[in-house]
Amino acid sequence: SFIIYFITTFTIIILITITSFITFTFIISFTTLTFITTTILTILIFFYTLINFTSLTILTTLTLITILSTSNT
Repeated sequence: SFIIYFITTFTIIILITITSFITFTFIISFTTLTFITTTILTILIFFYTLINFTSLTILTTLTLITILSTSNT
């Protein structure tokens, strides 16, 4: 009787430990995944903005050059 009780308690404890460990691992991996995704998105947005800004600057410069050259002649 005592042995059965011990075994069931032990099994329950092991199950709880395993499920909590799995949950913990899942949460950590999910957090890591979210972090990685956020980082990648931030980098992409940054590059997109940079590229847009660069092209805008180039366009503005070209426009200014064109305006200046036409006003000179």
